[in-house]
Amino acid sequence: MSDEPLAHPGDDRLVDLALGELPADSAAATLRHVDACPACRTTYDAACRALDETLAASPAIAPPAGFESRVLARLGVQTVLWT
Repeated sequence: MSDEPLAHPGDDRLVDLALGELPADSAAATLRHVDACPACRTTYDAACRALDETLAASPAIAPPAGFESRVLARLGVQTVLWT
């Protein structure tokens, strides 16, 4: 693996980085780029803020058992259980 910064990664990759969805080696390379690129730093910081705000607005408790199934049934969506 090279220590050179990643080529300009694009917004989707920066959002994936903020979400923690990149493999470790890709995340490290993307972070090196973000450290050196003010435009990507701005986009990455905005993605992190949006994620923090979304998590803060989400319920602190889990929905009751069967909630998802009941909602999907009311919407007429058939669920398939894999065994």
